[in-house]
Amino acid sequence: MFKSILSSTRDGVSESVLYLTADECFDYHSLPELMRCRQLSVDGCVVDFSDTLRIDSAAIGGLMLLKRQIQCDGGYLRVVHCSKPIMRLLHGSGREGEARL
Repeated sequence: MFKSILSSTRDGVSESVLYLTADECFDYHSLPELMRCRQLSVDGCVVDFSDTLRIDSAAIGGLMLLKRQIQCDGGYLRVVHCSKPIMRLLHGSGREGEARL
């Protein structure tokens, strides 16, 4: 259902960008694809994973991300381009991620 495209190959590792719509964020509560992607595009806005981000079980829901970074399990999602709300990243336990400036 998701459109994933190859964005680059660095050090022999393919990095893909996962494209999905806001509605798909609502529909899907577990996205193992996130563990393989370095970037995520939601409705045309790109979210870039920092190198330290580790997600064992990711859940996405809502359209909440208005700030530059959101913390999850000790890592960060960095907003590369955000002209509108994107999403809320939830901890695997179901707790809402902490939004940070």
